[in-house]
Amino acid sequence: MVLDNNLLTFSKDCISNSCGLIFDFDGVIADTEYYHYLAYAKLLSSYGVSLSSDGFIKYMGNSEAEIYAMLEADYELVLDFDSAIKKRLGYFFKLIEEHHLEPFHQTLTLLRYALQEGKPAFIVSSQKTEVINKLLDMWSLRTSFSGICTVYDAGMKKKDILLKLDEILSIDPSCAVLVEDSSEIIRFGHNLGMKTIAVIHRLNANIEITADVEIQV
Repeated sequence: MVLDNNLLTFSKDCISNSCGLIFDFDGVIADTEYYHYLAYAKLLSSYGVSLSSDGFIKYMGNSEAEIYAMLEADYELVLDFDSAIKKRLGYFFKLIEEHHLEPFHQTLTLLRYALQEGKPAFIVSSQKTEVINKLLDMWSLRTSFSGICTVYDAGMKKKDILLKLDEILSIDPSCAVLVEDSSEIIRFGHNLGMKTIAVIHRLNANIEITADVEIQV
């Protein structure tokens, strides 16, 4: 089911009947996934590697450390992770500021529905907490979320966090709404009984994603 940007009735119904929302971060709250790609591409260009947007898709959804390990294997590189992370995040935040990036208005609509219905909204992400908080503060959205859990905080993969939502965030996954841009995580959430909302953006537009609702941004 594909919703027009201004037609989010089904999503509202999902939220009304849920116990809360679980948001991914990059590519879901705003178009940050694309700017992460540009920052990785700029970093890799200094190593003589050309990274296309299609080539970046396989790395999406992984933690920064996992991405660098994959890049080293794929391109036979040796990276100083600490230095690479610092340099890449510098590129990323400069791009964000230059382009005055704002959150997707569809995401803001979902958050508004959640607040109206008294439903908690959480972020579960592979992104670093400090990066998430810096962007949420930039957009004045920190207080819109009841909590943030990252793979770094939990010390486990994202799927394991979703499996243990009741323990980690006190929310039953079987009555939660999952807002994601990863086909794999959406499929996993669906198998847990979650209602799923897929955010379709410029990087995942050609990937087959099956969700209860698809929102084009």
